[in-house]
Amino acid sequence: MTKLSKDEIRDRTEENRFEKGLKYHREDRVQNRVRRGLDLEADVEGSRLRPYRVSVSLSGDGEVLATHCSCPDDYFGDCKHIVAVLLDWLKDPNLFREVQETKPSLEDMSREELVTLIHEMLDREPHLEHLLKTPLPGFSDKSAELVDPYPFQQDVKQIFDSYQGWGDELDVAISLGSIVGRGESHLENREFGAAEAIFRSVVEETLEFYGYTHDEGEILQEVERAIDGLIQCLNSCSDRTEFRREVIDFLYWIVRWDVSFGGIGFEVSSWDAILEHAKSEDRRRLREKIIGDLADVQTEEYGHWKSYRYGRLLFDLDEIEGNVDGFLEEAKKFELHKLRALKLLDLDQKDEAIKAAKKIESPSDIIEFADGLRERGYSSEARRFVSIGVDLNPHDGLKKWLADFDEAEGDIENALKLELDRFQSSPSPSQFQRVVGLAEELNQVDEYRSQLVSGLEKNGRFDILARIFFNEGELDRAWNYASRIGESGGYLASSTRIKEEIVKAGEDSRPDRAIEFYLDEVRRLIGERGRRNYKSAASYLKRIKRIYERMRRKKEWQQLIADLREEFSGLPACQDEFDKAGL
Repeated sequence: MTKLSKDEIRDRTEENRFEKGLKYHREDRVQNRVRRGLDLEADVEGSRLRPYRVSVSLSGDGEVLATHCSCPDDYFGDCKHIVAVLLDWLKDPNLFREVQETKPSLEDMSREELVTLIHEMLDREPHLEHLLKTPLPGFSDKSAELVDPYPFQQDVKQIFDSYQGWGDELDVAISLGSIVGRGESHLENREFGAAEAIFRSVVEETLEFYGYTHDEGEILQEVERAIDGLIQCLNSCSDRTEFRREVIDFLYWIVRWDVSFGGIGFEVSSWDAILEHAKSEDRRRLREKIIGDLADVQTEEYGHWKSYRYGRLLFDLDEIEGNVDGFLEEAKKFELHKLRALKLLDLDQKDEAIKAAKKIESPSDIIEFADGLRERGYSSEARRFVSIGVDLNPHDGLKKWLADFDEAEGDIENALKLELDRFQSSPSPSQFQRVVGLAEELNQVDEYRSQLVSGLEKNGRFDILARIFFNEGELDRAWNYASRIGESGGYLASSTRIKEEIVKAGEDSRPDRAIEFYLDEVRRLIGERGRRNYKSAASYLKRIKRIYERMRRKKEWQQLIADLREEFSGLPACQDEFDKAGL
């Protein structure tokens, strides 16, 4: 196997990470090194009490194929812990103890040896004793008999008992994934009772603890797998009354958690499964639960949003049961104005629907109801309804709806008036084009365009003006406005972004301006230090080189790069990035 080089390890990360990893390597912080075929594993002592777990996959010729670390810094290249492990491997591969895969090792042992091994393991880790009572995939009852979830709950609790905070999330997700995988094995063997108990335990215990984690999606991904498993169990056993009831009630528990947590997304799949499999008695039971939850959230923070979510669930149940009057009564009681109004529209009770909708306050809800009116042919009533909403709350979304409506109806003059009002409230390049487009239909484009540009200049919105003229291909005017962005306290970063777009688009027509801008960026990046910045600086220099070559000014380029190399000769990492870029 070809040895990995130190330079290759350095190239896989940033300079400061490499230096820290080198320090860890020299301090002998890498422990428990093992090799299974072409896979390396090790623990690295870091800043927390528990070591970080590193894994590395190699190719047959020694190339690094994949790396992973349980630390939160395993992004944008290898972290310092991975660097330390790779440097250990580079120093001496024999530091990594070669071990056989676990399954073949166990298969080679006799029954007496396995029993003795299990006793020794339980002496060291007594909390694992509950595993003796858990069913094994392929050896369980192939039925929908419910299984005691306690052993599996203990498994999940043990994972979160070991949680130490930020950085442990991936370890948690991997451990949860192992348990979910066990449930999936039971499912494949049609051992639905054991599978349901495992999936339920993972979901329930994880969601109870979830608010204390710093998860970025890894843990929730395993929860989603478990929910999918529960739904598959329900799909296969919906004819078993007790099993169906237990799973449906638990899926509703998931829905409630999702609503209380702000809507992560579990509600949709869980509720769809409930609606698909619930019998009439299930729906009656759920209806009582929903009405109770509606009552509970009335005074809570974000109670309006939660009430709407529960109202939608009630709407779905009563729709299936044909309980129209029951829904309208509860909707009125809990002030679910939009849902009640939409239901009345479905019943073709337009006047009653509009009366109920007058109590709607949310602009998005007003628009949804107006769209409902319009779809049913009540266009004039829809516009009047939104106009009243604008008078009470001049929300931009309501004005846009009116402008779109008027344009569609051919009232361009009124649409223009509304869009001009929107532009003055919140100017943007896209809104500028919207106003100009409508003005063009009335043959008034010059008048309105001059008015808008003058207003933007007066208010110092040079960022918007730069973007407008850039979009129109007037690069010199765009550059002039971009150069003035800082005059009125504008965000200078936006000036840099638009300037870069302008000079890139005008490299052929304004090459010297592009060279000057790129060179300023090169010096700024190098001044901020760091290998990533040096690499970005080299990219700008490659652009400068291409411009000089197109202008046949090769000598000027050679002098420039020679001067820069001399100026930054004390930065070896910078020189290295220049070399890699072929400068």
